[in-house]
Amino acid sequence: RVNSIDFELASIDSDKTIGVVMRSEGKLNSDRFSAQAAMLYSTPDGDRKLRIINLILPVADKLSNVLRYVDQEALTHCFIKESLSFMGHKKVVEIKEFIT
Repeated sequence: RVNSIDFELASIDSDKTIGVVMRSEGKLNSDRFSAQAAMLYSTPDGDRKLRIINLILPVADKLSNVLRYVDQEALTHCFIKESLSFMGHKKVVEIKEFIT
């Protein structure tokens, strides 16, 4: 199953990052995972440009293999942001379970 999510950003520059969380809802039938993202943007001169990012990533069957090569700072940042997004509509116990 493929999902597409479009969103708009009012302003983004080279100092900004975008974190994406992907989840598999079933068993992956390959040893590789492909993903594509595209960003349409305008330069300060008004030119319209399209940035396309293609990724082919290995599928890991053990969490330890994922954590060995992950960018720890980026993972922690995304993890904290996702945890904070639960505030206001989930119980503290549920957020604590997510974190641990």
